[in-house]
Amino acid sequence: MKIRSLAVVATFALVSSVHAGPIRDRFTAETRETRNGREYRTLLTMTYDGGVQFNGLAEWKGDVLCEMRDTKTGKVETFTGAGPAALAQGAFEGRTKTVGEFHIQEPDVDGGVVVKKGVLEMSDKRCASGTPVVVNGQAPKAASLTDTSTAPAGKALGNNGKPFDGYTWYHNGSDMLVDEDYGEIRYDKPKALIAKAVKPGDVLFRGAFHKDGTVEGTAFAFKLGCPPAPYPVKGRYPKPATFVDGRMVLTGPGPRRKEGSCEVDKLTSSSSHSKLVFDVGGDI
Repeated sequence: MKIRSLAVVATFALVSSVHAGPIRDRFTAETRETRNGREYRTLLTMTYDGGVQFNGLAEWKGDVLCEMRDTKTGKVETFTGAGPAALAQGAFEGRTKTVGEFHIQEPDVDGGVVVKKGVLEMSDKRCASGTPVVVNGQAPKAASLTDTSTAPAGKALGNNGKPFDGYTWYHNGSDMLVDEDYGEIRYDKPKALIAKAVKPGDVLFRGAFHKDGTVEGTAFAFKLGCPPAPYPVKGRYPKPATFVDGRMVLTGPGPRRKEGSCEVDKLTSSSSHSKLVFDVGGDI
Protein backbone atom coordinates (compact mmCIF):
# COMPACT_ATOMS: atom_id res chain seq x y z
CA MET A 1 0.00 0.00 0.00
CA LYS A 2 1.48 3.33 -1.00
CA ILE A 3 1.65 6.10 1.57
CA ARG A 4 2.58 9.75 1.45
CA SER A 5 3.08 12.38 4.08
CA LEU A 6 0.10 14.23 5.51
CA ALA A 7 1.88 17.52 4.83
CA VAL A 8 1.69 17.11 1.06
CA VAL A 9 -2.01 16.25 0.94
CA ALA A 10 -3.17 18.73 3.55
CA THR A 11 -1.25 21.57 1.88
CA PHE A 12 -2.97 20.76 -1.40
CA ALA A 13 -6.31 20.83 0.39
CA LEU A 14 -5.56 24.25 1.84
CA VAL A 15 -4.94 25.69 -1.61
CA SER A 16 -7.89 24.14 -3.44
CA SER A 17 -10.63 24.27 -0.84
CA VAL A 18 -11.01 28.04 -0.79
CA HIS A 19 -12.83 27.87 -4.11
CA ALA A 20 -16.55 27.13 -4.12
CA GLY A 21 -17.77 25.05 -7.02
CA PRO A 22 -17.58 21.53 -8.46
CA ILE A 23 -14.33 20.64 -6.68
CA ARG A 24 -13.71 17.20 -5.19
CA ASP A 25 -10.68 16.62 -2.99
CA ARG A 26 -10.28 13.44 -1.01
CA PHE A 27 -7.74 11.70 1.20
CA THR A 28 -7.72 9.01 3.86
CA ALA A 29 -5.60 9.27 7.03
CA GLU A 30 -4.81 6.26 9.20
CA THR A 31 -3.47 5.88 12.74
CA ARG A 32 -3.06 2.96 15.16
CA GLU A 33 -2.38 2.45 18.85
CA THR A 34 -2.36 -0.27 21.51
CA ARG A 35 -4.02 0.15 24.90
CA ASN A 36 -4.78 -2.34 27.69
CA GLY A 37 -4.31 -5.44 25.57
CA ARG A 38 -6.29 -4.14 22.62
CA GLU A 39 -5.21 -2.84 19.23
CA TYR A 40 -7.04 0.16 17.79
CA ARG A 41 -7.12 1.52 14.25
CA THR A 42 -8.78 4.63 12.83
CA LEU A 43 -9.31 5.46 9.17
CA LEU A 44 -10.60 8.97 8.50
CA THR A 45 -11.62 9.86 4.95
CA MET A 46 -11.96 13.58 4.27
CA THR A 47 -13.93 14.71 1.22
CA TYR A 48 -14.49 18.22 -0.15
CA ASP A 49 -17.01 18.96 -2.92
CA GLY A 50 -16.86 22.75 -3.05
CA GLY A 51 -19.15 23.65 -0.17
CA VAL A 52 -18.58 26.75 1.96
CA GLN A 53 -19.91 27.30 5.50
CA PHE A 54 -21.71 30.47 6.54
CA ASN A 55 -18.49 31.75 8.14
CA GLY A 56 -16.59 31.38 4.88
CA LEU A 57 -14.68 28.23 5.86
CA ALA A 58 -14.54 25.30 3.47
CA GLU A 59 -17.04 22.61 4.44
CA TRP A 60 -15.61 19.11 4.34
CA LYS A 61 -17.12 15.74 5.25
CA GLY A 62 -15.41 13.17 7.45
CA ASP A 63 -16.13 9.43 7.22
CA VAL A 64 -14.69 7.46 10.15
CA LEU A 65 -14.00 3.74 10.42
CA CYS A 66 -12.68 2.54 13.81
CA GLU A 67 -11.56 -0.99 14.63
CA MET A 68 -10.92 -2.44 18.09
CA ARG A 69 -9.22 -5.83 18.36
CA ASP A 70 -8.75 -8.01 21.44
CA THR A 71 -5.23 -9.44 21.11
CA LYS A 72 -6.10 -12.51 23.22
CA THR A 73 -9.27 -13.66 21.47
CA GLY A 74 -8.78 -12.05 18.06
CA LYS A 75 -12.30 -10.61 18.23
CA VAL A 76 -12.69 -7.43 16.19
CA GLU A 77 -15.36 -4.79 16.67
CA THR A 78 -15.96 -1.99 14.18
CA PHE A 79 -17.57 1.41 14.58
CA THR A 80 -18.40 3.99 11.93
CA GLY A 81 -19.53 7.57 11.78
CA ALA A 82 -19.84 10.51 9.42
CA GLY A 83 -20.24 14.23 9.85
CA PRO A 84 -19.31 17.71 8.63
CA ALA A 85 -15.91 19.27 9.25
CA ALA A 86 -14.26 22.65 8.80
CA LEU A 87 -10.70 23.32 7.62
CA ALA A 88 -8.89 26.23 9.24
CA GLN A 89 -5.21 26.97 9.90
CA GLY A 90 -4.08 23.56 8.70
CA ALA A 91 -6.47 21.55 10.87
CA PHE A 92 -9.79 19.81 10.36
CA GLU A 93 -12.39 19.78 13.14
CA GLY A 94 -15.52 17.67 12.85
CA ARG A 95 -18.18 15.77 14.73
CA THR A 96 -20.16 12.57 14.18
CA LYS A 97 -23.22 11.29 16.03
CA THR A 98 -21.81 7.81 16.61
CA VAL A 99 -18.06 8.12 17.29
CA GLY A 100 -17.88 11.68 18.57
CA GLU A 101 -15.46 14.40 17.55
CA PHE A 102 -12.37 14.16 15.36
CA HIS A 103 -9.40 16.48 14.86
CA ILE A 104 -6.63 16.12 12.30
CA GLN A 105 -3.67 18.50 12.16
CA GLU A 106 -1.03 18.60 9.45
CA PRO A 107 2.63 18.58 10.57
CA ASP A 108 4.74 21.73 10.80
CA VAL A 109 7.45 21.68 8.14
CA ASP A 110 10.42 24.06 8.07
CA GLY A 111 12.76 23.88 5.09
CA GLY A 112 11.60 20.39 4.23
CA VAL A 113 12.14 19.18 7.81
CA VAL A 114 9.21 18.11 9.99
CA VAL A 115 9.56 20.08 13.23
CA LYS A 116 6.23 18.94 14.69
CA LYS A 117 4.39 15.75 13.81
CA GLY A 118 0.80 15.77 12.64
CA VAL A 119 -1.93 14.34 14.82
CA LEU A 120 -5.26 12.55 14.40
CA GLU A 121 -7.37 12.66 17.56
CA MET A 122 -10.68 10.92 18.25
CA SER A 123 -12.84 11.65 21.29
CA ASP A 124 -14.29 8.11 21.27
CA LYS A 125 -11.91 5.75 23.10
CA ARG A 126 -12.98 2.88 20.83
CA CYS A 127 -10.92 4.60 18.14
CA ALA A 128 -7.17 5.13 17.78
CA SER A 129 -5.49 8.51 18.16
CA GLY A 130 -1.91 9.33 17.19
CA THR A 131 0.39 10.37 14.36
CA PRO A 132 -1.38 9.69 11.05
CA VAL A 133 -0.18 8.63 7.65
CA VAL A 134 -2.14 9.32 4.49
CA VAL A 135 -3.01 6.31 2.36
CA ASN A 136 -2.41 7.31 -1.25
CA GLY A 137 -5.57 7.11 -3.32
CA GLN A 138 -7.23 4.53 -1.08
CA ALA A 139 -10.59 4.53 0.65
CA PRO A 140 -10.61 2.94 4.11
CA LYS A 141 -9.66 -0.70 3.91
CA ALA A 142 -10.39 -3.35 6.45
CA ALA A 143 -6.75 -4.37 6.61
CA SER A 144 -5.02 -6.21 9.43
CA LEU A 145 -4.43 -4.20 12.58
CA THR A 146 -0.79 -5.26 12.36
CA ASP A 147 1.12 -2.25 11.00
CA THR A 148 1.66 -3.00 7.32
CA SER A 149 2.99 0.41 6.31
CA THR A 150 6.60 -0.74 6.76
CA ALA A 151 6.20 -4.52 6.39
CA PRO A 152 6.75 -6.39 3.10
CA ALA A 153 3.56 -7.15 1.19
CA GLY A 154 1.80 -10.26 2.45
CA LYS A 155 3.77 -10.38 5.72
CA ALA A 156 1.14 -8.98 8.09
CA LEU A 157 0.25 -11.44 10.84
CA GLY A 158 -3.22 -12.70 11.71
CA ASN A 159 -4.92 -14.35 14.69
CA ASN A 160 -2.47 -17.26 14.52
CA GLY A 161 0.64 -15.07 14.37
CA LYS A 162 1.40 -16.23 10.82
CA PRO A 163 1.11 -14.60 7.36
CA PHE A 164 -2.14 -15.00 5.41
CA ASP A 165 -2.34 -18.27 3.45
CA GLY A 166 -5.85 -18.89 2.17
CA TYR A 167 -7.64 -21.70 0.36
CA THR A 168 -9.81 -21.03 -2.70
CA TRP A 169 -13.56 -20.69 -2.17
CA TYR A 170 -16.25 -19.17 -4.39
CA HIS A 171 -18.64 -16.38 -3.47
CA ASN A 172 -21.26 -14.89 -5.78
CA GLY A 173 -19.13 -15.33 -8.91
CA SER A 174 -15.84 -14.22 -7.35
CA ASP A 175 -12.84 -16.33 -6.38
CA MET A 176 -12.08 -15.91 -2.68
CA LEU A 177 -9.27 -16.91 -0.32
CA VAL A 178 -10.27 -18.18 3.13
CA ASP A 179 -7.74 -18.59 5.95
CA GLU A 180 -9.64 -19.65 9.06
CA ASP A 181 -6.51 -19.63 11.24
CA TYR A 182 -5.62 -16.09 10.17
CA GLY A 183 -9.24 -14.99 10.56
CA GLU A 184 -9.91 -13.38 7.18
CA ILE A 185 -11.71 -13.91 3.89
CA ARG A 186 -10.21 -11.95 1.00
CA TYR A 187 -11.08 -11.41 -2.64
CA ASP A 188 -8.68 -13.22 -4.97
CA LYS A 189 -10.35 -12.64 -8.34
CA PRO A 190 -13.38 -10.32 -8.07
CA LYS A 191 -16.00 -10.89 -10.76
CA ALA A 192 -16.09 -8.35 -13.60
CA LEU A 193 -19.27 -6.69 -12.33
CA ILE A 194 -17.56 -5.46 -9.13
CA ALA A 195 -13.96 -5.20 -10.36
CA LYS A 196 -13.94 -1.39 -10.25
CA ALA A 197 -15.00 -1.28 -6.60
CA VAL A 198 -13.24 -4.39 -5.30
CA LYS A 199 -9.60 -5.29 -5.87
CA PRO A 200 -7.68 -8.53 -5.27
CA GLY A 201 -6.65 -8.68 -1.63
CA ASP A 202 -9.57 -6.61 -0.32
CA VAL A 203 -10.93 -8.05 2.92
CA LEU A 204 -14.57 -9.16 2.85
CA PHE A 205 -14.60 -10.64 6.37
CA ARG A 206 -12.44 -10.47 9.48
CA GLY A 207 -13.18 -12.33 12.68
CA ALA A 208 -12.86 -15.71 14.38
CA PHE A 209 -13.34 -19.26 13.10
CA HIS A 210 -13.96 -21.22 16.30
CA LYS A 211 -13.07 -24.87 16.87
CA ASP A 212 -16.75 -25.81 17.14
CA GLY A 213 -17.34 -24.58 13.57
CA THR A 214 -19.02 -21.30 14.44
CA VAL A 215 -17.85 -18.10 12.77
CA GLU A 216 -18.37 -14.53 13.95
CA GLY A 217 -16.89 -11.18 13.08
CA THR A 218 -17.21 -8.21 10.75
CA ALA A 219 -18.06 -8.22 7.04
CA PHE A 220 -17.56 -5.26 4.70
CA ALA A 221 -19.87 -4.00 1.94
CA PHE A 222 -18.18 -2.33 -1.01
CA LYS A 223 -19.39 0.50 -3.23
CA LEU A 224 -17.35 2.33 -5.85
CA GLY A 225 -15.94 5.58 -4.46
CA CYS A 226 -17.04 4.87 -0.88
CA PRO A 227 -15.34 3.51 2.23
CA PRO A 228 -16.23 -0.15 2.90
CA ALA A 229 -19.20 -0.33 5.26
CA PRO A 230 -18.68 -2.75 8.19
CA TYR A 231 -21.44 -4.85 9.74
CA PRO A 232 -21.61 -7.86 12.12
CA VAL A 233 -22.12 -11.37 10.78
CA LYS A 234 -22.07 -14.91 12.12
CA GLY A 235 -22.55 -18.42 10.79
CA ARG A 236 -20.97 -21.85 10.54
CA TYR A 237 -17.84 -23.19 8.89
CA PRO A 238 -17.81 -26.86 7.74
CA LYS A 239 -15.12 -28.87 9.51
CA PRO A 240 -13.66 -30.54 7.60
CA ALA A 241 -14.62 -28.69 4.43
CA THR A 242 -15.37 -31.16 1.62
CA PHE A 243 -17.22 -31.12 -1.68
CA VAL A 244 -20.11 -32.91 0.07
CA ASP A 245 -20.20 -30.49 3.00
CA GLY A 246 -18.51 -27.42 1.58
CA ARG A 247 -20.79 -24.45 2.09
CA MET A 248 -20.37 -21.60 4.58
CA VAL A 249 -23.15 -19.08 5.18
CA LEU A 250 -22.67 -15.86 7.15
CA THR A 251 -25.65 -13.68 8.01
CA GLY A 252 -26.28 -10.38 9.74
CA PRO A 253 -28.10 -7.07 9.25
CA GLY A 254 -26.37 -5.49 6.26
CA PRO A 255 -25.82 -1.82 5.45
CA ARG A 256 -28.24 0.22 3.37
CA ARG A 257 -26.75 3.46 2.04
CA LYS A 258 -28.68 6.62 1.39
CA GLU A 259 -29.52 7.06 -2.29
CA GLY A 260 -26.65 8.63 -4.19
CA SER A 261 -24.50 8.75 -1.05
CA CYS A 262 -21.78 6.79 0.72
CA GLU A 263 -23.51 7.32 4.06
CA VAL A 264 -25.03 4.23 5.64
CA ASP A 265 -28.67 4.91 6.52
CA LYS A 266 -29.19 1.76 8.61
CA LEU A 267 -28.38 -1.92 9.05
CA THR A 268 -31.22 -4.17 7.93
CA SER A 269 -31.90 -7.84 7.23
CA SER A 270 -33.38 -6.81 3.86
CA SER A 271 -30.00 -5.53 2.64
CA SER A 272 -28.44 -7.38 -0.29
CA HIS A 273 -25.35 -7.83 1.91
CA SER A 274 -27.17 -9.56 4.78
CA LYS A 275 -26.42 -13.10 3.55
CA LEU A 276 -22.98 -14.19 2.34
CA VAL A 277 -22.66 -17.67 0.81
CA PHE A 278 -19.30 -19.36 0.16
CA ASP A 279 -18.73 -22.69 -1.61
CA VAL A 280 -15.57 -24.73 -1.30
CA GLY A 281 -12.98 -24.59 -4.09
CA GLY A 282 -10.82 -27.26 -5.65
CA ASP A 283 -7.72 -27.03 -3.46
CA ILE A 284 -9.21 -27.87 -0.05
